[in-house]
Amino acid sequence: MAYNNRGDILVSKGDMPEAEEMFAKALSLKPDFANAFINLTSIRKYCNVNHVDIKTIQTILTKPDTSSDDKELLYFALGKFLMIAVLMMRRLNITGRTTNSVMLRFVIMPKN
Repeated sequence: MAYNNRGDILVSKGDMPEAEEMFAKALSLKPDFANAFINLTSIRKYCNVNHVDIKTIQTILTKPDTSSDDKELLYFALGKFLMIAVLMMRRLNITGRTTNSVMLRFVIMPKN
């Protein structure tokens, strides 16, 4: 939790590279730390639905011992990823309801 808190402080100071490192350290100590994933998805720019963070979140969501509070935070993190990905697709002029809905199904609803 200390690394996550330090990351929050670094974000408030605008030091994103160091903050990202702190969130990553928090996750290395506790790989299912939902708050660290929330913070990490806030500062990272994802352009690949196969990114390791996204896959890890999907894996944690399928674990039966993941609390409902953590699931809520993890789904929020995935939603932030999706929002960023859709905005990036629009910026690159890759639009279309089909593309967006396929990404939504892939990211938000992991296979069991």
